Amino acid sequence: MTNLENTDSQEQDQKVVPIRPGIKNEKLKIVYLYKDYGPDIVHPATQKPCQEDLKIALAYFRRSCSKTYPDCDFLVCSTEAKFEEFLRGRAQVYAQARREYRGPMMFLDIDVLAYYPVPKDFWSGDWDIALTKSTADWPLMQFNEGVFFANDSQGAQQFMNVYADAANKISKGLADFPGGWWVTQLALTHAYEATKHTVNIKILDHDKFNFIPDKPIATNAYFIHFKGDRKRLMKQYLAGLLGTDYISLV
Repeated sequence: MTNLENTDSQEQDQKVVPIRPGIKNEKLKIVYLYKDYGPDIVHPATQKPCQEDLKIALAYFRRSCSKTYPDCDFLVCSTEAKFEEFLRGRAQVYAQARREYRGPMMFLDIDVLAYYPVPKDFWSGDWDIALTKSTADWPLMQFNEGVFFANDSQGAQQFMNVYADAANKISKGLADFPGGWWVTQLALTHAYEATKHTVNIKILDHDKFNFIPDKPIATNAYFIHFKGDRKRLMKQYLAGLLGTDYISLV
């Protein structure tokens, strides 16, 4: 079971509507998945409580998106999946979002800051999906799911359906840890290999579209991804984006 909530747009109709290729004048939608699993949930890999850190990251994430993309809509996805199956649920609702809403979409992790706007001509051309290369040379996980993009096209929907189906099958095959971060990473590469001859896929450089810092350094990246314990750096980077030394989460 899934739920999608468009928090900034007046559009609340969530019934399945036909894909309309070529419609480019709809508002940009920033799509993300978040669910509060409560204070007692620990990360299955680190065994550390994680919900409070995620709440803070979410606040920073939304502040950065509102600053960098002031005309965007936020499309907030939720899932009934258990915490250990969270990523499988994310793939499902991402595919549902592309099916049910119009306009271009950014799919972002909440430990990402939107730091600079993408170029004005980014959405032009006939591409369907844009994926960011992984920082590591892993043949089975070529792309990082923290930042990727979908145009409003039949090709994009085809890719998203394959991606969601692959994530579901991969997760079910990992009985010991079905929610591992690699589930959807593997699914992205599978979808790429399965559709690359029928879907127009653009590959993006990770240094510009999925920059992962190990310490505070200047960058002109469009998106900064604070994986793992790098979340401690989010506030400092956001302060620089907002031009302030003080950040209120209200």
